[in-house]
Amino acid sequence: MTRISLIAVCALLLAACVLEEPDVGPPLREACVNADSDPGTDVSYTRDILSIFEAMPGSCLGCHAPNAPTPLGFEISGLDLSTYQTLRSGGQNSGTDIVIAGQPCDSYLVLKVTDGVPFGARMPLSGAPLDDIKIQLIRDWIAEGALDN
Repeated sequence: MTRISLIAVCALLLAACVLEEPDVGPPLREACVNADSDPGTDVSYTRDILSIFEAMPGSCLGCHAPNAPTPLGFEISGLDLSTYQTLRSGGQNSGTDIVIAGQPCDSYLVLKVTDGVPFGARMPLSGAPLDDIKIQLIRDWIAEGALDN
C-alpha cells in the first residue's frame, strides 16, 4: 500500500507541473538577433570596428597585437586584432569562429564583449565593458557580412 500511495503522490505532483505554467519572471537579457539593426547605414571595418579596437581606454590593441605595449592577450590566446586578416584568423580558442559573417550571435567576438562569454573572461579584461553602441556596431558589421571595408 505504501508503494501505491507514493505512485499516486508522484502522479499528482507531475500533473500539477504539467497543468500550471511556472512563473519564471522576465528574461534577464534580450535575445540576440542576427539581423542588422540599421540596414540603411553601412558599418565599416576600418572606420568603425578598428577604431573601437584602437580607441578604448585599455585598448584592445594594447593587449591583442604582437607589437602591443603589453601583448598578454596575444601571447595567451594568439588573437591579433591589429589587421582585418589577423582578426579573421582568430585565436587558439576561437579559430575562424571569432567572426562568422552574417551571424553575430554565434561569433566569438560578440560573445566575448557581452555576457555570453564561451571561454575565458569578458573582454576587455582590464577595463569597463564596451557600451551598447559599440557592441551594436560590431554586431551590425558582422550581420552585414563582416567585410574588409
